[in-house]
Amino acid sequence: MKEEIPNELQIYISGLNEITKNLWEIVEDKQNPKITTRDRIYVLSLLMQSYSKRMEMLIGGPESELNATKHMKSIRDLESNPILSVRYATD
Repeated sequence: MKEEIPNELQIYISGLNEITKNLWEIVEDKQNPKITTRDRIYVLSLLMQSYSKRMEMLIGGPESELNATKHMKSIRDLESNPILSVRYATD
């Protein structure tokens, strides 16, 4: 379990980075006549949402389900408690 969360987190962040890169390419493409100002504003809105989710995931409030720090602490606590680790290993 210890290896799964960081790996999934890395996959999530890599995907988010790729999406962010593609969105910025749309915003900065001034040569494409099919991309309107309205489209650029919408893409900028998506970028804001993406950055917001990233921050929530990385340093979100303690109650945020996306807070990676919260989940990593839970995993460390689980691994350091022999009773809990045996209980969850059998589930």
